[in-house]
Amino acid sequence: METYLLLFLLFLVGLAVLFNLPQKILNYYRVCKAVKDLPGLPTHWIWGNMHQIKMTQEFFEFMYEWRNKNNNQIAKYWVGPFDVSIAIFNPSYLNKQLLKYPKAENVYGVLEPWLGPGVLIANGERWFRSRRLLTPAFHFDILKPYVYVYNECTDVLLRKWQALADKGQPVNVHETVTQLTLDIILQCACSYKSGCQEQINKDPYVDAVDKLSNLSIERFMSVLLQINNFFYFNFTPHGWKYGKALKIVHRHSEKVIRERKEALKVDRGKTSRSIQTTRKYLDFLDVLLTTQDDEGHGLTDL
Repeated sequence: METYLLLFLLFLVGLAVLFNLPQKILNYYRVCKAVKDLPGLPTHWIWGNMHQIKMTQEFFEFMYEWRNKNNNQIAKYWVGPFDVSIAIFNPSYLNKQLLKYPKAENVYGVLEPWLGPGVLIANGERWFRSRRLLTPAFHFDILKPYVYVYNECTDVLLRKWQALADKGQPVNVHETVTQLTLDIILQCACSYKSGCQEQINKDPYVDAVDKLSNLSIERFMSVLLQINNFFYFNFTPHGWKYGKALKIVHRHSEKVIRERKEALKVDRGKTSRSIQTTRKYLDFLDVLLTTQDDEGHGLTDL
C-alpha cells in the first residue's frame, strides 16, 4: 500500500513539474476574479474552450454570429483549465493601460525557441532597447526600394494565377498568398531568393518555416502540449518534429548572418545610406547588423 501511495505522490509531483501547476494554480484565482464578468462560450473543466476552437470557416462564421447575436465587444476563451485569452472586437477597448501589460507567456513562450527573446517576445527594458535599435530599419529611404521586390514577387503570383485560370483550375488563394508573403519577407529581410512560389518541391528552409508555424499553432491549441520545453522537446513526438525543423531554420539563419557579416567587413566604417548606394537596396539584415546603441553594442545574432 505504501509503495502505491509513494508512486501516486511521485506521479502528482511529476505532473506539477511538467505543467508548472504551482504557478498556474496561484494565478488561477486572480485571473478568475479579473474575467468573471466577461462573456464567453461554455467551458469544459479540463479543456476550457480548446475543444470548441477550430481553424475552420465554420467556426469563424459561428463566432461571428455569436458575437452579433449577443452584441459582444469582448470575449474570453479558456486555454485549458488555467489560462485565459481575451478576444477584443472593438478597437476602443485597446487603451494605453491595456497595452502596458506584459505579453502572455503561454502564447509568446511557445514561439521563443524559434524566434528567441527578441522584440516580439521581450518585455520591459529589453523590448525598449531592441525596438529603439530597430527604428532605423523603418526609415522611408530604406523601405522605398522594397517596392521593387513587392512588384517582382507579385508578378510571379499573377503569372501562377493566370496559368491556372487558363487551364480552368481553381486557385488556392491562402496557400499562394502565404508563399508570396514568405517570398517577399525573405528577399527584403536577407536578400534570400528561395523561389518558394515557383518550386514544385519546397525549399528545405521554407518547408521548415511552414512546419514550425503549423506546429506552434498546434502546440498552443493543445492543453497536453503546454508543458515545459525540456519535456516537450525530449519526450514528445511533436517536440521532436519541432526540434528537427528548428535546427534547419537556425542553421540557415546562422549561415546567412555569418556570410553577411563577412560581406559587411568590406563596408566597415560606412553608414547604412552609403552602403545602399552600392546595391539595389539595403536589406533588413544589413540594418540589424550595423545598428548600435549609445555604448556601441548591437543586437545578438539569434
